[in-house]
Amino acid sequence: PELVPELPKGQTKVEPGKAWAGVPQLSARLRVFGDLPAGATVTGTTYSAPLVAAVKSFQGRHVMDADGIIGAGTIRALNVTVAQRVRQIERRLDRGTRSRPADAMPAVKPNPNGPSPAN
Repeated sequence: PELVPELPKGQTKVEPGKAWAGVPQLSARLRVFGDLPAGATVTGTTYSAPLVAAVKSFQGRHVMDADGIIGAGTIRALNVTVAQRVRQIERRLDRGTRSRPADAMPAVKPNPNGPSPAN
C-alpha cells in the first residue's frame, strides 16, 4: 500500500477556513483513503472546502460526528495506519465468528409442500 505521511503532532482542533501546517499530509491521507477525489484541488495550508467535504466523508464512515471539524478523535482516527485498520477488522471478524457457534445459525431446509425447483 502507498505510504502516507502522519499528521503533525500537537494539533487538537482545526476548523474550516483556518490555516494548518498539516493540510498537505491530511490531503495525502484522505486521497489514499478514498475520501478526497483524485481531481480535487488542494493548495497551500488552508483547510478548504474540498478537504472539509473529505473529512466529513471520513468521519461518517468511521461513525463519528460528521461536522468537518478536525478534533483530537478525528486526528487519532486519521493517523491509524492501513495495517492497523486491517488488524482491527480482522479482530472484529474473529470475535464475531467465535461468539456465534455454527449450530446457532438457522438451518436452511427445503419446504416439502412448496414448489419444486423445476417450476
